[in-house]
Amino acid sequence: MSSDEESIGSIHSSELHSGNERSEDEGEPSDSSDAESIEGQRMAADDEDEGWWDVFHTFYDDDQHEDLRSDFRNITRVIAQNSVLVQQFTEEDWRRMGEDLRGSRLLHTLRFGHCGVTAERIRAFFGEGPTYMNTESLAILGLGSNPLGQRGLVELLPVVKTVVPPFKLELGCVGLDGECAVMLSEALSEIHLCELSLHGNAIGDRGVQSLLPSVNSHRSLKSFSIGQNNIGREGFEAIAQFLRENETLEELNVREAKKEYVSMLIDSISSRSKLRELYMSAKGPESRAGKEMWSLVAPKVRQLICPSGFDALCNANHRLNWIGLFTGFAMQQAFDINARSQFGSSTTAIIRSKLRAFYFEGDFSVQPIVEMGVRLFPYALELVTRTELCVDEEDHERGSGKYYEVPNDNLDGCFRLVRNCHVPEVFSFQSPESKVSELEKKNAGLEAANASLKEEIERLLADNESLRAGSASMPNKRAKSNDK
Repeated sequence: MSSDEESIGSIHSSELHSGNERSEDEGEPSDSSDAESIEGQRMAADDEDEGWWDVFHTFYDDDQHEDLRSDFRNITRVIAQNSVLVQQFTEEDWRRMGEDLRGSRLLHTLRFGHCGVTAERIRAFFGEGPTYMNTESLAILGLGSNPLGQRGLVELLPVVKTVVPPFKLELGCVGLDGECAVMLSEALSEIHLCELSLHGNAIGDRGVQSLLPSVNSHRSLKSFSIGQNNIGREGFEAIAQFLRENETLEELNVREAKKEYVSMLIDSISSRSKLRELYMSAKGPESRAGKEMWSLVAPKVRQLICPSGFDALCNANHRLNWIGLFTGFAMQQAFDINARSQFGSSTTAIIRSKLRAFYFEGDFSVQPIVEMGVRLFPYALELVTRTELCVDEEDHERGSGKYYEVPNDNLDGCFRLVRNCHVPEVFSFQSPESKVSELEKKNAGLEAANASLKEEIERLLADNESLRAGSASMPNKRAKSNDK
């Protein structure tokens, strides 16, 4: 879709259009909203009321949106964030909006954050039973910071079961409790999710314990946010067990985890885990609380992704690249290397990068290389004598650049390696006479093996002949019986 088509097919509220971006689906009022923007919304409400789209059109300076008044088939996104006017919508307004949007086959995003969405408005918007809105193309459904509660969840669950592709469901700060978590757990097998956000509710330990088995068996779910839910020790023990068993989740958000639970979570991540991002603190990596939490878990994280030993480093975790804490330069370097796995770097390439960055720097032990054997020595020598150069990473995500190997000036490491490892074999060449002698020995061995096989074949042939002769000398009892 071109940029012009995309602008035509999107309807936003003024808050989002004015640049008040949000990193998550929290749906909380933006601090930058002021009296002027609210007054503008109220003035728009005093104008002639032609339809629900006028509320959104008022906040988007694009005359091309006039086309949407008569044709809703090209709408791809409907987004309202902390909109005063949307909060004032009646159930009839929600019903009309839902009926108009039923004609869209391109609807990608529905996000109503802090817009007063209730159980009754969900029913009015999506319809009932067979008349549900078309959800074949829906990828994001965001209802954060609305008073849904258990009644709202009851109305919502039948709707989300009709969404065909794996989609993102945002239910942060909507008043869910432990009973709601049980209901969601029972329905999760029928919902095709790729992301699920439940932060800021009151699910508690019981809710977490009921949810996690269903989340663990949900193969398409890649991101799960459950922070700020009054979770205690029992709940975090369940999360730790979940991390040991899960093989598909890539992002887990448990913000506001207490210090005593953080180490438990780090210990539960194995080298085989697919987890890429773990959010544990809502205070920010540079905050005092974030730094204190990092000092607590730093040794465990270092042992997990960049331990000191050669074999340990090769068998470390090569995926985890973010924990939301201030880590320092060395650990950040390890996280950045792990981040390359998201952009196609193989595990072998990541291991080579880590060996260069953390093992072959300084006084490394040569014993693992000695034990490899002379055939693998050139590869180890290449790791020491070459380094990586990254290009095209500016203005891109971590790990997204292209990496090239170029010569370095690590003469100390090169001398240390060559001085201790297989010097005679590496720097000597086999003479023609020694090659002939080696080939003659191999030939003699093959001839001896061939002679042994011939003897075995002759023995088997003799045994076969003996069995045939014995079978021929046996009397034919059936023939004698017929003669009688």
